[in-house]
Amino acid sequence: MVTLAVVTNTNEVPSELAILLKTNCARCHNKETAKGGLNLAELLFDLQHSEVRSRWIQIYDRVEKQEMPPKAGSLSRPERDRLMSLLQQFRVHVDAFASSTGTITGLNTA
Repeated sequence: MVTLAVVTNTNEVPSELAILLKTNCARCHNKETAKGGLNLAELLFDLQHSEVRSRWIQIYDRVEKQEMPPKAGSLSRPERDRLMSLLQQFRVHVDAFASSTGTITGLNTA
C-alpha cells in the first residue's frame, strides 16, 4: 500500500494516483479536450494554492458520487476503490493543511 506523504509545496501528483488518473481520466481531461474545464496534465499538487486544493476536492467529490468517470469509461470496482482510497488520503491532507493554515472553510462534506 502506498501512503501519501503530507504534501504542501510540490507540483507532482503521487505516482500511483497519477497512473490511475492518466489511465482512466486523461483521455477526456487533457490539454486538448479539458472536459468540464479540467486539464489533469497541468493540474498542480500544491496545497498552498487554494485553487489547487479546491480542484482536488472537486475531483474527489465527483469520483465519490460516481459522477466520474462516466459509465462508458467506467473503472472496475477494484480500480475505483483504489482511486477513492488515494483521493481520500489526499483529502485528509488537504483538510489537515487547511486546519493548520486556517485559510479554507467549507471543505468538509457531509
